[in-house]
Amino acid sequence: MSELNAVLLALAHPLRREVVDHLRERDDETVTVAQLAEHLDDTQEGDSPATSALHHRHLPKLQAGGFLEYDIRSETIRRQQPTPRFDSLTTCVFEARDRGRDLTGGCGDTSQRE
Repeated sequence: MSELNAVLLALAHPLRREVVDHLRERDDETVTVAQLAEHLDDTQEGDSPATSALHHRHLPKLQAGGFLEYDIRSETIRRQQPTPRFDSLTTCVFEARDRGRDLTGGCGDTSQRE
């Protein structure tokens, strides 16, 4: 799988984007599943995400995408240090999301193309 496909697949779900955002904003590189679930409960509207969904669906996809290391025995999540190319792809996805647009405007482009 290409690096671009791995990034897009891992970030396809809004909950996984929130997990990556949370890990990028933290000073420490390690968080427990319980701490992450508590953070997600505070930020998500409606039903809280099930911890089992984190364990079985979201964290494994983010690990496969290269965003984190997940130790199921200790229930700890460790942020991965991205390569420059990986980081630029991720930044592009988050910039598009923050502008409320899809990726058709290109990365780093803040103008509103019609």
